[in-house]
Amino acid sequence: MKKRMRSWKICPCHYSEKVEGEMEWYQRSENEINSLNSQLQITRQKNSSFLAIVGQARAEVKLHEERLQERDRLMKELKSIYGYDIQSSEGVYEAHSLKIKSLEAEWKSIKQKNEHGISQISSKIENIRAQKSFLMQERQQNKKRMAVFENNINSLKKRLSEFEGNFEDISALEVSIADAETALSSYRSEYVKSDWESKLTAMKQELRELNESYQNTVELVHKAASQANDRAKLSMLRSRKLKLMEQKQSLFDELIAEYTEITREKVTSETIDLASSLKTLSANVDKLTLEEQRVSKESTELNLKLTLAYERNESIAEQLEEFDAQLKSSTGNPDQLSSEIEEIEAQIEEQRKDLHSLQFGVLFYERAIKVSDEKHACQLCRRGLDDSERKEFTKYCNSMVLTIPSKAQDLEKELTQLETTLNQLRSLLPIQERYIALSSDLEKAKKEIAELEDDFSSVSKKHKEKQASLELEKEKLQKLTALSSKMSNVDRMRDEALTTGESIRELETTLSNTGTAETIESLQEKLKDLETQTSQKREEYRVFENAFEDAKKQLVSLESKKSEDSMMLRETKLRLREKQNIQMNLNDNKSNLEEGEIAVQNINKKLSSNDEEMQELDKQLNSLKNEAQDELNCFSEKLRIAREQYTKLQSLMVAIKNDTSADALKTAEENCEQTSSQIKNFEEKIQEKTNERAEFEKKLHNLKDNERNIADNLRYRRLKQQLSQSMSRLQQLKKELQNVDRENFMLNSQNLKEKYGQLNAKRAGFLGECRQLEGQIAHNTRELQIDYKDAKERYRRQLIKTKTLDKANEDLGKYGRALDNAIMQFHSLKMNEVNRIIDEAWKQTYCGTDIDTILIRSDNETKGNRSYNYRVCMVKGDAELDMRGRCSAGQKVLACIIIRLALAECFGINCGILALDEPTTNLDDENICSLAQSLARIVEFRRRQRNFQLIVITHDERFIRLMNTESYCDYYYRVTRDENQNSIILRELIRDHNF
Repeated sequence: MKKRMRSWKICPCHYSEKVEGEMEWYQRSENEINSLNSQLQITRQKNSSFLAIVGQARAEVKLHEERLQERDRLMKELKSIYGYDIQSSEGVYEAHSLKIKSLEAEWKSIKQKNEHGISQISSKIENIRAQKSFLMQERQQNKKRMAVFENNINSLKKRLSEFEGNFEDISALEVSIADAETALSSYRSEYVKSDWESKLTAMKQELRELNESYQNTVELVHKAASQANDRAKLSMLRSRKLKLMEQKQSLFDELIAEYTEITREKVTSETIDLASSLKTLSANVDKLTLEEQRVSKESTELNLKLTLAYERNESIAEQLEEFDAQLKSSTGNPDQLSSEIEEIEAQIEEQRKDLHSLQFGVLFYERAIKVSDEKHACQLCRRGLDDSERKEFTKYCNSMVLTIPSKAQDLEKELTQLETTLNQLRSLLPIQERYIALSSDLEKAKKEIAELEDDFSSVSKKHKEKQASLELEKEKLQKLTALSSKMSNVDRMRDEALTTGESIRELETTLSNTGTAETIESLQEKLKDLETQTSQKREEYRVFENAFEDAKKQLVSLESKKSEDSMMLRETKLRLREKQNIQMNLNDNKSNLEEGEIAVQNINKKLSSNDEEMQELDKQLNSLKNEAQDELNCFSEKLRIAREQYTKLQSLMVAIKNDTSADALKTAEENCEQTSSQIKNFEEKIQEKTNERAEFEKKLHNLKDNERNIADNLRYRRLKQQLSQSMSRLQQLKKELQNVDRENFMLNSQNLKEKYGQLNAKRAGFLGECRQLEGQIAHNTRELQIDYKDAKERYRRQLIKTKTLDKANEDLGKYGRALDNAIMQFHSLKMNEVNRIIDEAWKQTYCGTDIDTILIRSDNETKGNRSYNYRVCMVKGDAELDMRGRCSAGQKVLACIIIRLALAECFGINCGILALDEPTTNLDDENICSLAQSLARIVEFRRRQRNFQLIVITHDERFIRLMNTESYCDYYYRVTRDENQNSIILRELIRDHNF
C-alpha cells in the first residue's frame, strides 16, 4: 500500500487508473468474503440439520426403549388375561392370533344360530301374511263376483219382464202354416197341369219361324234390286286389289331392309319373324335391365356403406383429437401418463413421510422442553443444564415447535395439490384406454374404407358397362317396335286385298247364277202378309205371357205367406228358448250369490285367526332379536378388545424389528463434529479478510479525497479559460452590431409579426375545422357503435353460420338421397312380402274358380318416386285385370279382409290388435266358411304372440261357431239396447250359448 501511495505522488496523470485498479482489488476481496459467508451459512445449515437428526435419533432410541417396555407390559397383560404359558413375544403373538380366529369363529356360529331362529319365525310370519293376502284377495274377488251376480240378477229380471209370447201362440202359428201349405200344394198342382212353359215355348218357336221367313223374303228383295250394279262394283274391286298389292310389296321391301340393318340378319318375306325378334329383344332388354338394377343396387349399397364408413372414420378422428387434446392439456404426452402417475405417487409417499417426521418433531421438542423443565437436563445427551442454558434451550425448542406447524401446513398444502393432480391424472386413465381403442378402430376404419373404395370403383365400372349395353338394346327395341307398326300396315293391306278378292269371287259367283224367279212386286206382297201374321202372333204371345206372370205371382205370394208364418214360428220359439235360458241364468246367479256370501264369512273367520297367530309370532320375533343382539354386542366387545391388543402388539413388534436409531445417532454425531470444525475454519478466514478490508477502506477514503481535490482544480482551470474566450467574443459582437442597419431590422421584424398574425388566424380557423371534424367523427363513431356495434364479429359469426349451413345442406342432401333409396328398397321388399301373404291367404280362403289370386300393384305417381298409386288386381292364369268395377261385393269384402290381415302381419309387429267389423257382409256360405277357417288358422298361428288380439264385431253367430272360438276364449260381449235406446254391454260365457 505504501509503494502504491508513492507511485501516485510521482505519477499524478495515472491517478484515476490506479484508483480503479485498487477498487477492483477491493471488489475481489468483497466477493471472497461473501463466498466464505455463503459457505459458512451452508455449513451452519448442515450442522443444524445434523443436530436435528441427532435429536431425532436420540428420541427414536428413547422411543425404542419405551416400545420394548410397552411390549413387555402388553405380553404380561395377555398372559394374565388369556393364560398364555409362552416366554417369546413371537409365540405370544401367534397364540393371540389363533385366539382371535377362534373368537371370530365362535362369533359367526352365534350369529348364524340367532339368524336361523329369526329366519324360522320370519318365514312363519311371511307365510301367514301371504295366506292373509291370499284370503283378502279371495274375499275381494268374491265380493266383486257377488256384485256382478247382483247386477246380472237385476239385468236378467228386467229382460225377463220384457219377453212376451207363450205356447198357445206357437200352436196358432203351426195351424196357419198347415193351411198355407195345403193352399200352396193345391195351387201348385193346378199350375203344373196348365203346362204354361211348354205352351209358351211353342208360341216362341212359331214366332221365330215367321221372323226367319220374313228375313229370307227381305234378302230376296235386296238381291233382286242389287244385281244391276254388281258388274260395275266388280271392276272397281279388281283395280283396288291391284293397287293394294303394289303398296304392300313396296312397304314390305322397305321393312326388310330396315330389319336387316337392325338385326344384321338376311331374311325374306317367308323367313321374317318380327314378333319373335321383338320377343327375344324384349327379353334381352328385361334381362339387362334386371342386371343393371342389380348392379345399381349393389353400387348404391356400397356407396351407402362407404358414406357411413367415412362418417364413422371422421367421428373416430374427432374423438381422437378431443381425447388427445384432453390428455396433452394435462400431461403433455399421452404415452407418459402412467409414468407421471407413478412419479406423483412416489412424491406423495415422500411428502407423507416428511409430514410424519414433522409431526414427530413437535412431540420430540415438547418432550425435550418437559425434560429440561423437570430434570434440568438435555433429553438427547442427558447433560445437565443451568438456568441460562435451560432458558436458551427452551427458547430454541419453543421456536422449533412454532415453526414446525407452518412447515407441516405447507407440506399438507403441497400434499393436497399433489393428490388433486394425481386424481386428475387417474381420471384420464379411462380416456387413455378409450384413446388406444379408438386408434385401433381408426386403423380398421381406414382399411375398410380402402376395401369399399376398391369395390365401389369396380362396381361403378361394371354399372356403366351394363348401362351402355342396355341403351344399345333399348335403341334396337325402339326401332323394331317402329317396324312393327309398318308390319301392321302390311298385314292390314294384305287382309284388305284378301277381303277384296273374296268380294270379287262372290260377285263373280252371283253374276254366274240366274237369280230368283219371282218378281219384286210378288216378293213385296208376300212380305206384307208375313208382317201381318207376325204382329198377330206377337199379340197372342204377349197375352199368354201376362197370364203366365200372374200365375207365377200367385204362386210366389202363397210361398211368401208360408215363409212368413214359418219365420214367425222360429222367432217365437227362439224367444221362448231365450226366456228359458234367462230364467236358468237367473237361478244360477242366485245360487252363486249365496255361495259367495258363505265363502266371505268363512274367509273373515280365517283372517281373524291369522291376525292372532301373527301377533304372537311378532312378540316371539322381537324377543329373540333383542336377546341375539345383546349376546352379539357382548361378544363383539370382547373380540374388539382382543383385536386392538393384537394390532398394538403387531405394530410394536414391527417397529422394534425395523428400528435403526442407534446407528443413525452415531452417524449424526460424527457429522455434527465434522461440520463444527468446518464452521470454525470459515469464521477464522472471514475474520482475517474482514480486517484486511477495513484497513484498505481507510486508505481508499484518503485516495478519494485527493481525487476530488484534483478534479476541482482541473475544472476551475477549464472554466477560467472558457470565461476569457467568451469575453473576447462579446467584444467582437458589439463591434459588429454597431455597423448593422437598425431600421431594416425593425421593418423585417414588423413584416414578420404581420405574417405571424395571419398565419395564427389561419391556424385558428384550421383548428376550428379540426374540432368540428373531430366532433363529427365522434358523433359518427357513436352512431356506428349503436347501429354497427361488433360488425366485424357479427360478420365473422354469420359467415361461420353460412358456411356451416352450406355444409349441413350438402350433408342433408346426401343423406336425403340415401334415405330415398333406402325407402324405395324398403317399399319394394314390403310390397313383395304383402303380396306373398295375400296370395297364400286368398288361395286358402276363396272357394271360387274365377280368380286364382289377387295382388297389389304400386305405380310411381311422381318422377321422384316418393308417392305411389296403389291398385288391387286379380289374376286368372296369365291374365291380370284391375278388380275395380269387375268383382262382386263379396269378393271386395274378402279382398279387403285379406289385405288388412297381410298389412297387419307385415307392419303390426309391435301392435297385434286386429279388428273386423261385420266381415261376413256380402259373402256367400262357402266364402264365410273359408274366411272363418282362415281366421282360426291365423289365431292358432299367432296365439304365441304375446300382444296379439283379434276383435270381431258381427251378427252372424254361425260365423262365430265356425271360427271355433271355444278353443281360444271363454267370454264374449253381447251388445243390446233397452227401451230408452241405451246400449247395454254384457260379458257372457261362450259355453252357455249354442252358436
